[in-house]
Amino acid sequence: LAEDLKVDNKPATPVPDKTVQDKDEPDKAEENTEEENEIEEEEKEKEADKDTETDVFADKPRALNKYEEKANFEQIEKDFDNQSDNFKIILKSELSKILDKYIFELRKRTITDNGDIYNVLLNLEPEGVKELENILTGLIKKSVLKGQEQVNTEMKTKTEKFADTEKLAAGAYAWVKNNAKRIAENKIADIKKRVAGAATTEASFYPLNKPLDTQQKNVVIAAARAAGLDYLDNDNNLDASSIVPLAVNMGRKIAAENNSEVIGFLYSAVMDDRTTDICRKLDGQTR
Repeated sequence: LAEDLKVDNKPATPVPDKTVQDKDEPDKAEENTEEENEIEEEEKEKEADKDTETDVFADKPRALNKYEEKANFEQIEKDFDNQSDNFKIILKSELSKILDKYIFELRKRTITDNGDIYNVLLNLEPEGVKELENILTGLIKKSVLKGQEQVNTEMKTKTEKFADTEKLAAGAYAWVKNNAKRIAENKIADIKKRVAGAATTEASFYPLNKPLDTQQKNVVIAAARAAGLDYLDNDNNLDASSIVPLAVNMGRKIAAENNSEVIGFLYSAVMDDRTTDICRKLDGQTR
């Protein structure tokens, strides 16, 4: 049987025990562990550095340059707030006039159209878009001019091109007009939507196959007007005032680009609890 199976009767060669190592041979597993620990420590240090940078950035702002040391940032912030508040007050006042005219026309046409308020709402557009656009153009223009004036004052020079501060720098006027038009159209469209929505909802409680009587018209118109006033009473709906700092910075940018004394830009953010993350990151960067 042994011959048939060709069994090798030689003594078996001992298999080395892999767990047994020469004392002088370095422990590879320990080496790997040390490398992993080093990498882990490096990662922790990087994270710690990031946290430190963030903390330093938040609590200890970068060193100010000579201009920033002289600048009264509290006053700059107040100027922005005052201009924004003024913009908001005027915008609300003008939109209130437009709302009053719209409600007046809505009432009048509903009467002449025999109480068919749905048809009136379909064909009635608020008046005063152009007038509002012109008023907003003037307000935004003032902010752009303010920015131009700031640059000229800071540079302690009045270049011939910008000696007349009543004129907008090249390229600024189109920007002003486009933004005034956008804000005017958007706000009036919002008012129309609110008024029409409230009027339609209130009118739906009455029979659709009958014209509204006088009392029903009064109820519907009152609901429409209340919706418009609620819209104007919400400051969030007047957020177009944020155009003011944009306009000032637009004026600064264009004036600086056209001033031969300016060789670059440094982003200087006003740091407070309203400063956005992107503005914090841009602060101090030059281009």
